[in-house]
Amino acid sequence: MLVLLALGVVVVVAVAVLFGRGSGDFGAAQRAKRIAIILMIGAVVLLAIGFTQFRWLKQSGSAGTVALVLDVSNSMSRDDVEPTRMQAAKDAARAFLDELPQDLAVALVVFSGQPTVLAAPTKVRATIDEALVGLPRGEGTVIGDGLDTALDSIEERWRTEGEGPAAVVLLSDGRDTGSVISPTVAAQRAARLGIPVYTVVVGQDLGESSGADLGLMAAIAKDTGGEAYTASSASGLIEVYKTIQEKLSTDLAITNFGAWFVGAAGLLALAATFAILYALRTEASAGAMKKQPVRRDVPRSRPPRKGRAKAARPRR
Repeated sequence: MLVLLALGVVVVVAVAVLFGRGSGDFGAAQRAKRIAIILMIGAVVLLAIGFTQFRWLKQSGSAGTVALVLDVSNSMSRDDVEPTRMQAAKDAARAFLDELPQDLAVALVVFSGQPTVLAAPTKVRATIDEALVGLPRGEGTVIGDGLDTALDSIEERWRTEGEGPAAVVLLSDGRDTGSVISPTVAAQRAARLGIPVYTVVVGQDLGESSGADLGLMAAIAKDTGGEAYTASSASGLIEVYKTIQEKLSTDLAITNFGAWFVGAAGLLALAATFAILYALRTEASAGAMKKQPVRRDVPRSRPPRKGRAKAARPRR
């Protein structure tokens, strides 16, 4: 609504500038200046609201939360992705953490036959790095339970530190083996919470019956507003995580609420610029008219009458 209102103001002022007659009215120029001042004050107020909210989110610890959810089932030991799928996933996660803004808190959740929270959301990167060293392993792949546990971790942070933007990065190389909370139900919960899930499938058996359920992983991403990726090599996996990191760094840096205020402020500033240009043009036109000399009709001098001049009388 704010953006639409600001856009309407911009259109009105732009029309006045582009189609105004520029009649040289000093009063119109003064009114345009006053309008520009009001618009600039409005822009400053909206910017203050937007960035104040952003600073409050940073201070409250709710600038953003990212939950890394890793499949640690025994199939992650396969070496079709060198050196192994598991090691490639660790390396990609560390590269992801190195580039992620420090303002974002990160949680680490792993799953095989059951989910485990290895690190609650924290801004201390060393905590996540240490948790990645000795990941537990096991049979089974409960994708739905792993995602649901990650959502629990995010909501727990919201309860203690305030609600903020969040996202989940879910990596797996297999198919769900019977989660208590099905992947579809967990995805529906993420969608209700407004938390996008970015899914990553790793392995060279993509599309095979023994590989991951590409359709399910793509559906989770689509239903939650995230994106689905696949990687068949260690370098490819790092590139996927880099792409996700760049997107999250932008999306979670400032909430949509604050972005609305910043956008509206920009539009008001643009309208103020139009108003100033209109005032300057009007003043210039009025000044030119004032300096222009006034022409008066001057009667022409009569030419001398033609004829003989009277002879001068001689002196006596």
